[in-house]
Amino acid sequence: MPSKLLIGHDMAALVEDGRAVEIYPIVRASGPGEGAVHIARIVAVYRETASALLALADGQEAILPFKYARQQPVEGAALMVQIKKAALPSSRKRAVATSRPALVGRTVVVQPFGSGLAFSKRADWAEKEPAIRDQLRRIAKDAGLTVRTAALETSAENIHREAVGLMTHWQKTDRMDADAPRHLTAAVSPIEGLIRDHAPPAGDILIEKPALFAEARKIVKRLWPWLEDRLVRWKEPEPLFEAFGIQDAIERALSPRIPLPSGGWIRIDQTEALTAIDVNSGGAASGRGAAAMRLALNREAALEVAAQLRLQNIGGLIIVDFLDMKTSRDQGKVLNIFDRALAMDSRPVERTGFSRFGLVEVSRKRMGPNLREWMKK
Repeated sequence: MPSKLLIGHDMAALVEDGRAVEIYPIVRASGPGEGAVHIARIVAVYRETASALLALADGQEAILPFKYARQQPVEGAALMVQIKKAALPSSRKRAVATSRPALVGRTVVVQPFGSGLAFSKRADWAEKEPAIRDQLRRIAKDAGLTVRTAALETSAENIHREAVGLMTHWQKTDRMDADAPRHLTAAVSPIEGLIRDHAPPAGDILIEKPALFAEARKIVKRLWPWLEDRLVRWKEPEPLFEAFGIQDAIERALSPRIPLPSGGWIRIDQTEALTAIDVNSGGAASGRGAAAMRLALNREAALEVAAQLRLQNIGGLIIVDFLDMKTSRDQGKVLNIFDRALAMDSRPVERTGFSRFGLVEVSRKRMGPNLREWMKK
């Protein structure tokens, strides 16, 4: 069953095999938007935190970490920056900027101050790489290019077309003669970002709200015309998210206990420092055959934990407390199925083995608010 991207009124969802696997809030930044380019003025340099405070247009501010700066920041200097991470509504944190801009397309990322050609490691390029290299070789002499996984869905000519469009956009933007602070280009809209980063390689993009459908159609026609026939306006009487069980999936994810097929459950507790996930047998792993039942429950829990990390957008440090198992062989079986489930995640994920106390540590890249944080806001 092809995957689908569902775009509702204030959130979107990625559906795979009929099940919601990722939820994305449709949020417009309260301050400088992600991807926007500014001529900024450095108003303060903080050596102790290795960062600089930037003044942007309209009285807005951003932080420039030294690790994202092309050269050492100097107080009072003007420089061109791009917003790498927008400040979320109700957040006290400032936006994060970089002086190493990256122009992100659906099929390719262009780094104007880089050079060379690279390919995403998450895809097999054996068949298409020669044609793509042939198309992009000339551009790669003047800029750094990274071909994204979504490039597999279209032709090398379309990838070249997008790369040229991004470079042309940058050449119009690159104006260091502008007064500082000054806003040069707008941020990527939430709908453009959703389609660019989350529309599946195959399958429809279903949109419920007429205004968002019109916006999406205009964006796709301009940037990714090969996706136009996959845009579908949802006109059924049943709300889009109810038809695909998205609301039920959200309610289940946010419940105190998430049930497992064999009778146990997992409980997810989030703190500022880490997320603790406890696997509970619910009395199902007692008496004869207890060891086999604990193994079965842990295997189910491994699948559910991996699914919930994606669905709830849980990042940072995660500690999973599986049911006790007596043999390393059983532990290996659980870790194998856990690894296969984690491999479906688009985010970088790492894990440890079982500790002497039966715990597994997981690290998942944190990006944006998790589901619980967003629902509270």
